[in-house]
Amino acid sequence: MRYLFLLMLLLAVGSYQAQSLPYTLRIDSLHIENLGGIQSYAFGQHDGKWLIFGGRLDGLHQRQPWAAFDEGGFNKKIFVVEPTTGKVWSRNLDGLPDPVKEQLSSTNLLFSQQKETLYCIGGYGFSPTKQEYLTYAMLSVLNIAEMIHAVQSPELNWPEIIVHHDDRFALTGGKLLRIDNIFYIIGGHRFDGRYNPMGPGTFTQTYAKQVLRFEMQDKTLFWYDSSNFYNEELFHRRDLNVLPQIDQKGEQSILLFSGVFQPEIDIPFVTAVSITKNGYTHVPNFAQYLNHYHCASVSIFDSGNKEMNNHFFGGISQYSMKNGSLTQDADVPFVPTIGLVQGDQQGQLKEYQLPIQMPSYLGAAAEFIVNTNLPISENGVVQLDLIQQDSVVLGYIFGGIKSSAANVFWVNEGKESHASYTIFPVYLIKNKSQELVLNEQSCNGLQLQIYPDPVEDDIYFTFFNEKESLVVASIYSESGELMKRKKYKKVAPGNRSRIMKFKKFTTNGNYRFELKVNNIVVSQYIVVN
Repeated sequence: MRYLFLLMLLLAVGSYQAQSLPYTLRIDSLHIENLGGIQSYAFGQHDGKWLIFGGRLDGLHQRQPWAAFDEGGFNKKIFVVEPTTGKVWSRNLDGLPDPVKEQLSSTNLLFSQQKETLYCIGGYGFSPTKQEYLTYAMLSVLNIAEMIHAVQSPELNWPEIIVHHDDRFALTGGKLLRIDNIFYIIGGHRFDGRYNPMGPGTFTQTYAKQVLRFEMQDKTLFWYDSSNFYNEELFHRRDLNVLPQIDQKGEQSILLFSGVFQPEIDIPFVTAVSITKNGYTHVPNFAQYLNHYHCASVSIFDSGNKEMNNHFFGGISQYSMKNGSLTQDADVPFVPTIGLVQGDQQGQLKEYQLPIQMPSYLGAAAEFIVNTNLPISENGVVQLDLIQQDSVVLGYIFGGIKSSAANVFWVNEGKESHASYTIFPVYLIKNKSQELVLNEQSCNGLQLQIYPDPVEDDIYFTFFNEKESLVVASIYSESGELMKRKKYKKVAPGNRSRIMKFKKFTTNGNYRFELKVNNIVVSQYIVVN
């Protein structure tokens, strides 16, 4: 029996709070001849040109170990793209030292640009020298302008690339950002061996579970104490979105969103973590139900309204909003949703959905390449109030996976998706408001998630409990008859999980699951078919 969970707050659609942004986003499309598709790549920018390398040339990885992440799908070239003229240059990685050549052809590297320099960490790929699949334990430091020149003039020798080898760099699917002069390695995992969706046997996997910090001074690397940045649960994440933040005083921080997978449950996180130079904080009273996997994203600071606006374009998500209600899909499908997580100066986060969508199932493993001609803070946040024009190109969404349907993984034979080759310019139009729909469940504090067990047909639910309390879970029939109720006494504060047996409900139809915690009541429909 299959259970489809429709998360609904049992409120009329009209009761959802509407809010407007002081700007509108508009998405266009641009096709450049001779520019192929690529996903999970790394990039840097210089003088209106993009330097692109690494990543995959195919779509979503297949489920068969022998077909997933095959060697032929790794990108073994470096591309230079000039979007305003449509020019493309490329060069094979031949001539680079073997360790660098292999790393720059890997997928899901951690990377960060600081002025003219691009810092690249880890990445997963096939090592011809070692004849095995592995995560590269190295940091490579590239001069972007020199690399672009070498690609445009392939007769030239490659410029010097600074390399540091260290097992701490053996990460993929994480993020690399900076606060002041210190780099923060956030999340990710070490993955060695061949992928297998049915579990270990062909690979070993170790999540970072922490934030590591280092600094580069010329060619010398210095590690910082990261003991205040370790948490086995909160940082057990990969393939996540992480964005820089600033406040009215110009103070920098980092906000970590969603990601996968929870330590005890194979479902995405819905919680966020704020990272500052002094440590980290689990953001209270917030849950992100949209845009769970790494997708194209950008942060915009609105100093006039004292708000940070974090935009997420498409990707993969366990939830989507339909007619003002949150709908859960346990298969975690591709979605066209454009979400917004907005933060005020008190640190309160709320999630909204924009009225526009991606043109199709796009955005997963894509990048948002910001227009560097805009006013941007030192740590990479677009500053809305300093933009003078009424309409500007905010940036470009490029690459990623384009899927032919929402759920293709279990039928994936390599034809159901492909690496996107279309460039999507994103325009920001000031003083033209864009109405948003608030996901009220994002800010009620419960951080509720429900999922079915495919074997036992039990209902599992997780939630955050602010203080010790009585928790009551109830199931009602479609007509309102109470079918089952279970009370959990003196539930301790913190993240909690519970089970309700559901075997006796064999009749198809709608049931309503209701959870009451600290006088907060949330209801969700369970459709049995």
